[in-house]
Amino acid sequence: MLLDECGARLPVETYGVGGPGGRMQYYFTHPPQCPPTAPVPTWHVKVRCAGSFVPAAGSVTAEGAYTPLHDGPVLDAPAWLASPRRRP
Repeated sequence: MLLDECGARLPVETYGVGGPGGRMQYYFTHPPQCPPTAPVPTWHVKVRCAGSFVPAAGSVTAEGAYTPLHDGPVLDAPAWLASPRRRP
């Protein structure tokens, strides 16, 4: 798991939403050079940057609604997530 590999913890203090099927989405600011769809660092992790669309709390899709997990500020991306190092 990426968190274990990086010796990190899930930064739940940032804005986050829960979605259909138990999805958890956490939001961070991004480095300026981040493309709209960045390489995936590990299984079940998606990185989206400027120009991408992501659901926020209150969004409703055919699969269900997105609700707040933590209504805090959007924090800077942790170094272990924003790192250019990627696994296949």
